[in-house]
This record gives sequence, C-alpha cells and structure tokens, in this order.
Amino acid sequence: MRPLGRRLLTLSPLLAALAWGAPAAAQDRSGDPDDNDGPTRTLGGHTFIPSQNVRAPFTASSVGSYTGVGYAGISVTPPNGGPQLNYQLAAAGLGFDFQLGLAPWWSVYVEGSGSLLSGINLASALDVGASARYDARAGTAFSWAHRDRVRLGVSIDAGYSPEYNFNIVGAIVSSIAAGRVDARTLFTNTQHLELGGAIQAAVTLHRAVGVFGEVRYTHDFTKVNDDPTNTARFRAGLGLSLDLHAVSPIPFGFLGTWRASAGVEPGAQLVHDLSAGFFYTARRHLVLGAEAQITLLPKSAVANVTIAQAVLLLRYYWQ
Repeated sequence: MRPLGRRLLTLSPLLAALAWGAPAAAQDRSGDPDDNDGPTRTLGGHTFIPSQNVRAPFTASSVGSYTGVGYAGISVTPPNGGPQLNYQLAAAGLGFDFQLGLAPWWSVYVEGSGSLLSGINLASALDVGASARYDARAGTAFSWAHRDRVRLGVSIDAGYSPEYNFNIVGAIVSSIAAGRVDARTLFTNTQHLELGGAIQAAVTLHRAVGVFGEVRYTHDFTKVNDDPTNTARFRAGLGLSLDLHAVSPIPFGFLGTWRASAGVEPGAQLVHDLSAGFFYTARRHLVLGAEAQITLLPKSAVANVTIAQAVLLLRYYWQ
C-alpha cells in the first residue's frame, strides 16, 4: 500500500453473491495448467494472492483497479507543558495498474493513481490544510523459476508524484513573521521523483499455502517549491497467501503481510506496516478482495500517531 489515501471500501454484498454462486461456477483447478515457467501467478499448485504492500515475482499480464480510504490521528503534547493538540486527517484515492508479460521471464508495468488528503477536525483543517496528489509509475520485472516450488525475481521502476497543498494558517503565520503578505505558503507545490529497485522471491509450501518476500531500495528526489532535497530508503517485507479453495469448496482466501522500512541516514528508525486481506479465489484469473493496513511508528514522548488504511482491489489476469 502506498502513501496514505490509496486504500478500502466495503465489499461484503458482492462477496456474498459470489460465494452463493461459487459451487456452480468454480473451476476444477486440477485441469488448469501449472505453468511454473510461464507468465502466471501459480507456482507448485498454489495460486498466489497479490498484495499492495509486498510485490511477488510474477510476470502474468493483468489489468486492475483499486479504491481506498485512509485515516491518521495525531496527538501532540508540547514539551513546554502546553495544551495537547489533536489532529485528524482522512484520505481517499483511486488507482489503476497494467502489466504486460512480454515473455515467461519478463514483464513491463505501469500504474497511475490520485488521492485527496484533508483535515477532518478544526485544528487539522487549519494547520494542515488540504492536499491533492497523483502518482505515475512505470517499471519492468524479470522472473525465473527454481525447481518446482520456488520463483525468484528482480524489478526496477521509476515514479513521479506531484502534490499540491492549500494551507491558510501557514500563509497567515508566514505573513505575520515577515511583516508583509506572504502568499508563498498558501499554496505549496511538491514534486517527487522516485527511482527504485527490488529483489523478490516466492515459495509454495502446499497447494493452499505460499510465502513471498521482497527487499527494495528507493531514492526519492523531492522539490518543495524551489527547495530540492533527496532521501534514500530500504524496505523489506514478507507475505503469506492462504487459498482455502485449493483444498475445499470454500471460495475464499486470506492474505497477511509485514513490511519494515527505514532511511539510510544515521539514527533512522524503523517503521512497520502490518496488513491483512480477504479475497475471492474461486477464479484463477480474477482477484477480488480487500486489504487493510496499520502503520506502527516509533514511540515518542511528544507525539502519538495512529495510521490505518485499506483498499478494495479488482484485477483480471489473462495469462
């Protein structure tokens, strides 16, 4: 799951309808090809459930969309003993992705999304304002099978993310400090250019169970108005894919992931992300489900932060 604002919706009515019709519609997977060396997401008899948090090394052609919401609560206790400040923010976003398998070992992909972030209480509406952001990303992935139950991969990508923030209080404070009208902070334009690379692995433990992982490095070039900076970050994550339909008539599966990330600068602290998902799995070419995530930040005596987000994912594979 990417920045706050790219996640949930409720899908209970749709999943209930799918579950009702699943016994009649479900395919007999024993007749499907188990193409470990081809562009599929099946390995050793297990069809992996994809995660928005941790990428797996599969090159199958697909097209998908995701819709989500997010929430952040921040409580700040001033060190001088002043009154506690409480900020609440909400986000919503919509995104699309497309991957084309050019060969059993090679694919290219593009992603696009947009999100809105705004304060939902008075303090955050005034101090934080409202932000709009869109993301465009393109990359390529290489993948190969090792024996029957192991698949390895590498990927490289680049992303561009403009973000626009409107903040009334920031402009007023800057104007008072400068002794003149300063409208530069009323509207802030932030440009992000991110370059990254990763290695991935997937292992099938059983027809119903698979594990996958990723180690990623990203370098972000950021420009706020005319002030450029750049940062680097490492991320490592693991995922568990559980498909009940592989061993029973139950047409559902579960997904769980953990991801840790930290900057490369000295003293950087780890940030942990935990996610869980529930998916319809009766159709091998279809991915439909929801994945929810919480972010665990380092403890602080000054601030207490709660971040939660979720996404509804619909994706179709045709290889």
